[in-house]
Amino acid sequence: MKMIKSDRYIESRGLIGGPSQKNFNIINDILKKDESKINKNISDSIKRNENIVNVTSNKFNSGVISSVDGSKSGLNRKLLKVAKDKYNTRTLQMNNSPSKGNIISSNKPSKDIDKNDIKIVSERYMKEDRPGPKLENASKSSTNIIFHPSGSGTEQLAHEIGHVMNRNSRNPISKAISNSEVSKYHNQTDMINKKGLLNVAKGYIKGKVKLHEESKATKKGLELMKELGASKEEMKIARKNLKDMENSYRSGSKLSYLYPLKNTINK
Repeated sequence: MKMIKSDRYIESRGLIGGPSQKNFNIINDILKKDESKINKNISDSIKRNENIVNVTSNKFNSGVISSVDGSKSGLNRKLLKVAKDKYNTRTLQMNNSPSKGNIISSNKPSKDIDKNDIKIVSERYMKEDRPGPKLENASKSSTNIIFHPSGSGTEQLAHEIGHVMNRNSRNPISKAISNSEVSKYHNQTDMINKKGLLNVAKGYIKGKVKLHEESKATKKGLELMKELGASKEEMKIARKNLKDMENSYRSGSKLSYLYPLKNTINK
């Protein structure tokens, strides 16, 4: 008959009590090291993607890149005509204020234009251009507004028209997605202070939706440029610059879930 070993015997063999606590501590240390490694990987990924976004933004805002100048070839005029005649879209072409270096094009549905937008353009563009009144008047008589500041390349104008084309898609699902608040206004910085797995999931989905919208706008913008007679050289420059911008949006898509993921792990 086998003897039942006492608790003291079991404890002495490290199965409960003293020595087993040491084993637990070792496991806990390993988990902490893994957590530290995960934290470092996420932080490194955030820095890498933030750098891509910032470098791209600074490059385009500084005007150091070689952009397509469609004003010489007549391509700008053709794009503006398509935007106005086919999509009831007004394009505001104004000179930047020296203190506001933003020369990246953007767009917004006229129904979403508010007093804050008028204030921003009044500060951003030269007062002689009367940007505030121009925007206010344009938003009353059009469906969309494209902001195309001086120094912004023709490829950016085509990209913004691509957004307008997306919002007028014949496909009801694509149209609904392109008209969603996420497609129009989501920015990765919206997620910078969020935490929790739900926000990680939301950030992932929002980032993917935004990237999809930007990619489609680029594709349609390039197709429109080609259709309107852009030269091979113009198309080459346009593809390169819009690819750089798309890579920036791809990094922004990753940051949308990396921010709340880091906050969740560190809470």
